[in-house]
Amino acid sequence: NSAGKATLNMDGHHASSAGRYLGACVWYEVLFQTSCVGNAFVPAGMDAEYARFLRETAHAAVAKDREK
Repeated sequence: NSAGKATLNMDGHHASSAGRYLGACVWYEVLFQTSCVGNAFVPAGMDAEYARFLRETAHAAVAKDREK
């Protein structure tokens, strides 16, 4: 806070809520060997369509890794 003004800074140590959800979806797929795409959970404050996008992104990343 400089002269009473709020400033935004990059936090290089903590993921955003979207990053945490994406990571959780990846772990879910890896640990349980099942798709997270149909999971209906949406974190508080997150748009349902964005959560769906993150689940699909996690699924695609895990599927691509399994192709190796």
